[in-house]
Amino acid sequence: MASGILGIALTGLNAAQAGLRTTQHNIANVNTAGYRRQETILATARPQSTLAGSFGNGADVDTVRSLYSRFLDNQLLQGQSQLAHHTFYSAAAGQIDQLLGDADSGLATALDRYFNAIHELADDPGSGAARQLVLSAGNSLAGRINILDAQLRSAIATGNGELDQMVGQANLRAGQIARLNAEIARVEAAQAGQPANDLRDLRQKLIGELNEVVNVSLVQQGDGPASVFIGNGQPLVLGDRAYSLGTAVDPGNSMLRVPTIDLGGTPMRLQAAQITGGRMGGLLAYREDVLLPAFDDLNDIAAAIASEVNGVHGGGLDYNLNPGTDFFTDPASVPAGDYARSMRMLLSSADRVAAAGAGATGPGDNANALALAALRFKPVLASGTASFGEAYGQTIARTASHAAQADVNLSAFTSLVRSAEADSRAVSGVNLDEEAVNLIRFQQAYQASAKAMQIAAGLFDEVLAVVR
Repeated sequence: MASGILGIALTGLNAAQAGLRTTQHNIANVNTAGYRRQETILATARPQSTLAGSFGNGADVDTVRSLYSRFLDNQLLQGQSQLAHHTFYSAAAGQIDQLLGDADSGLATALDRYFNAIHELADDPGSGAARQLVLSAGNSLAGRINILDAQLRSAIATGNGELDQMVGQANLRAGQIARLNAEIARVEAAQAGQPANDLRDLRQKLIGELNEVVNVSLVQQGDGPASVFIGNGQPLVLGDRAYSLGTAVDPGNSMLRVPTIDLGGTPMRLQAAQITGGRMGGLLAYREDVLLPAFDDLNDIAAAIASEVNGVHGGGLDYNLNPGTDFFTDPASVPAGDYARSMRMLLSSADRVAAAGAGATGPGDNANALALAALRFKPVLASGTASFGEAYGQTIARTASHAAQADVNLSAFTSLVRSAEADSRAVSGVNLDEEAVNLIRFQQAYQASAKAMQIAAGLFDEVLAVVR
């Protein structure tokens, strides 16, 4: 009897000690990123059957359980992926919006100055100062287009570099997750299937970090290894094996690098539509929605300006009544996507400005200057529906719209993630007040079991004294 009483008291001590240890572990990790609160799960020990009935044999420590909700974890992952997407998109789109719309850096001011100079020339076509102003304004217009082109190309190159960095970050996390899958399987096999909670928490944290780079989906059967997929189901981690992301030159646009995945053969391109979240998704979407359209629009507008101005300017006469020549670089001499970079003002002398109309008898004629001024409002872009300024305004409006929508989405997903984090913390977070209560509870249980052991030992000593 004494042995049974001592044994039961000992199980109580062990149970209380396990509870204290788990509580202390929770408290120690209250500020550890990714840590999920744990609790000791107790089970009644197998009872002793007798003719008088079943007598209990105390408690066993069944397991230490990590507290979390897979549903809430998945909800948080989805929100964080979209938050990372819109954070990147909002910042990048805002920069392009500011570049294009700013009075000093944008094209609208330079375009206005050029046509204002043409109007002044039409008012006084014989003025050398007015002619020089036209040259200066034309040179500034071409220079502004060149600068905008360089800045947009720089943004494209920066995006390529950022894509390479994201791919490196994703591969690093995928490799770590694969190694953790292997370690978790080994540890749990060694401890008879009991969960390796801290390793699982670390794996979940790494999956979250990967998910902020590129949106992932998880497949986890029971409590086995986590398989990670991206895109339309392309595997990135299967068990202890990680596949590699990479980048390659876009065959349709040599300026761009695009993401690829190597599944053991030829790297396969991942389309922008497949990467819908994470910073990588934000980069690809911003590039498709904002950056490349702005780049294409700038080239179209520049080529249209040069083509229309050259056409009218070549039909007039200069100060010396010589036929007009090309004012800007001929668009036909430059590849379409390179025109904004190559555009130059070609006239070397103010006398070469062709303000006079064909058949004029002196430099005071302004017929061609008026025709040049009329180009300001000529609908030559957007399928013949928009002037130069209107087309550029449409580019600014589209960019601003995308930037504004990104800001709205950023605000929405910020709130959503905060809510999801709060819900997750309610289940998984360490609450110091609760842990303080648990310390007292397990301390009292330990003290009570110790007292029971002391009494059992005393009874056993009394029995021995009688026997002697």
